[in-house]
Amino acid sequence: MTFRAVSPLVLTVSLGMGLAACSSEPRSDSPAPVVDRSVVPGAPTPLEVSAPPPLPEVRVQPLPRPLPLESGQPPAQPQMSMAPKPKPKPKPLEQVATAAPPPTPEQPASAEPPPKPEQQARVEPPPTPEQQARAEPPAPAPAPAPKRDVVLPPAEITPKGNQAVVVLLDSAKQYVARSDWDRAAAALERAVRLEPKNAGIWHDLAQIRLQQRQYKQAEDLAAKSNSLAGNDRQVKSRNWKVISVSRRARGDDTGADAAQAQSTVER
Repeated sequence: MTFRAVSPLVLTVSLGMGLAACSSEPRSDSPAPVVDRSVVPGAPTPLEVSAPPPLPEVRVQPLPRPLPLESGQPPAQPQMSMAPKPKPKPKPLEQVATAAPPPTPEQPASAEPPPKPEQQARVEPPPTPEQQARAEPPAPAPAPAPKRDVVLPPAEITPKGNQAVVVLLDSAKQYVARSDWDRAAAALERAVRLEPKNAGIWHDLAQIRLQQRQYKQAEDLAAKSNSLAGNDRQVKSRNWKVISVSRRARGDDTGADAAQAQSTVER
């Protein structure tokens, strides 16, 4: 109870002493300045914005009103005539036929350019014999002379050579006796393969070709035998006789006579 009564009293005394002190001593210094916290120190000052210039006055003129019509009716529009236009009359045929065509500009005649000096001086050389021979067609080959029927000498087989060749030549001799010319020629061809330098076998084969009417081949085989005969005059003479008969059978009488004379010399 004592604490609660003293406390309000103490507060009242303290408050009164404070108020007395404030009223007894007047303040002599100037009041503290008021600082504007909205302005940041060091920041640029805002620019002053000038007011915009006043806009010019615009005067609106009213449109002129159309005058009222006295009669109260719209103006008359120009009337278009629907009548067709008259067509132009065609000209008479006589005037059209007699009308001259319009004159055409004359075209200049195309003149050929003068020849160049190189073309004037160029002279073609005469053709060579080879060019003439190519240009001219080849002469036709002479017709072969007709074959004649001549008396053929009898074929005589001379067995001369090694043992195998002699056996073949004996077989050919038997075929000749039977006029079996094909088998005789086959036997002689086998023999000539065994001894290709035997002039007698080439001569025997030439005789068989002569009997078969193969005159050109008979002459060639006889000439082959002459090239291998050497100093064997008897074989050469018989070959010239085969050549003479072959040429005469082909119609070459001049060549046949020359071969016949050569066969006489080789005896």
